[in-house]
Amino acid sequence: MNYLHVKYYAHSHKGKKKEQWQLLKDHLQQTAVLASTFARTFGADKIAYIAGLIHDIGKYSPEFQMRLEGRNIKVDHSTPGAVESEKRYGPVGRILAYIIAGHHCGLPDWGSVADESSLEARLKL
Repeated sequence: MNYLHVKYYAHSHKGKKKEQWQLLKDHLQQTAVLASTFARTFGADKIAYIAGLIHDIGKYSPEFQMRLEGRNIKVDHSTPGAVESEKRYGPVGRILAYIIAGHHCGLPDWGSVADESSLEARLKL
């Protein structure tokens, strides 16, 4: 398979052909711009832009794409962005990790590695 030409999608849309689904790269860029616009009022536009760009990078996986196509599988798409933010941005990345890890289910507790739903455990994956 030539991975240079694989299209990754952000969301599926019932009643629409796959070619009409939103491309993941477009979703990430649009979310980054929107988040940046909202955060500009309190001086956090740059960090919000980064959060928007990486919040769904876990959707760049064959498993998530299969889920969009109808496979009944569970895929954690928010943890990869949380992990990446901490790796790249240190202490600021830790704050981003909370935002990204909780963008669907609310902010996680730091917890411990023994609690697999905690942020600490999720960042160790």
